[in-house]
Parts: sequence; structure tokens; C-alpha cells
Amino acid sequence: MRGLRALVSGLFLSSAMAAAVPLQAQAQSGESAEDLAARFGALEDIIQISLSPDGTKIAFISPRKGGRVLEVANLAEGGFPTAITSVPSDEGELRFCKWSTNVRLVCQVHYIVDYAGQLAGFTRIFGLDDDGTNAMLLSNTKSLRARTFFQNGGSVIDWDVDDEPGRVLMTKVFVPENTIGTRLANEEAGLGVEMVDTIKGRRRRVEKPDEFATGYMTDGHGTIRVKSR
Repeated sequence: MRGLRALVSGLFLSSAMAAAVPLQAQAQSGESAEDLAARFGALEDIIQISLSPDGTKIAFISPRKGGRVLEVANLAEGGFPTAITSVPSDEGELRFCKWSTNVRLVCQVHYIVDYAGQLAGFTRIFGLDDDGTNAMLLSNTKSLRARTFFQNGGSVIDWDVDDEPGRVLMTKVFVPENTIGTRLANEEAGLGVEMVDTIKGRRRRVEKPDEFATGYMTDGHGTIRVKSR
């Protein structure tokens, strides 16, 4: 029992000493409580960062007044960052940007819209060059006959497809289409996987849709190994 009391007392004293450290630091630095609170509550300078495959460039998302900005810095040329695109907060939220090649980036945007009087969340994935040019939607949501709208724009599950530079594996939510007036309508439903060329936008199916699937895992080199249901 005495050992337990000694342990509790030791933990209490350690906590008290740790709590006193910020107060001592405040007294030594001369900063006011308001200044410390402002620094503590400041937004991070970098939300997400990615290194190019050859290690010469970084791309990072920074918060700015009114939205988020994607910046690229060439480490081999001094590392000064250049803003290449942005997403205003009233239009959406830039979630991540990663390299598919040494000059091509793949990003995801999340946004909320008023759909028939209801707020609905959407994600879309797009590609662009490291100077902000050649932007292209990579989420496969083109279907005028779809019986419902596409909220899930897919997820990248593999960035390193063997012998296929610039190609990634992306999930896609398949939805049935209206068959009136056509024999080409898609009647499949569920989560499948496509190989997507992030440069040219071409795509081909590598895993047929499964209406009970919730996700897929790969070996990191372009081959699907696990499907969760």
C-alpha cells in the first residue's frame, strides 16, 4: 500500500512540475498570456506535404486567408516555393496532393453543395503539372444516364504501378444507369478499381465492381491483394 501511495505521489509531483514549466518559460521569455495563446492557437503552416519520386521537389498545401494553396518548391534550385493552384474555402477544401511522376501531381478536393435542398459532401480527384498547367479531372463520374449522383470521386490505392509511369490504381463507385433508349447502359453497382493514366486521363478496369466491397489493398506495385467486404 505504501508503494502505491509513493507511486501516486510521484506521478502527482511530476505532473505539477510539468505544468509549471510553461509558466517559467513565459516568465523568462517576457511574453504575455495573450501572445502565448495566439501562438498556441495559430494554424499550421503546412497541412500536407509530398516529396517527388526523384527527391528534387516538394509539394505542400498551406492554409491561407480564404482557402488553401498548393505550393511547389524545387530543392535542386534553391527550394523557393511557388503557388500553382488554390481552392477557396467557400468552394471546397484541398485535402492532399501527391506525386504520380516527377512532374505530375494528383490532388483531392472535398466540397459540400446544396443538392435538392440537402447538404451533400463530394470528393473529386484531379491531376496537374507541377507548374499548375494541364489540370484534368481523374474521377470517373461522367454519366448522364446514372440513376444517382456520384459523391465518392474515388481513392488512390496504389501510386507505383510496375512498368506504367504516371499510372495509379483508383477505386470507383459504379452506379446503375437508365436503360431506356440504349443497350449500352451500365447495370453494375458497387466498388471497383481502375488503372488511371494521370497524364492523359485514360483508364481501364482492373477489378470489377462488387456491391458489398468496402475497400481494396494492393502490394504497392499495382497488384490487388485484398478486398474487404
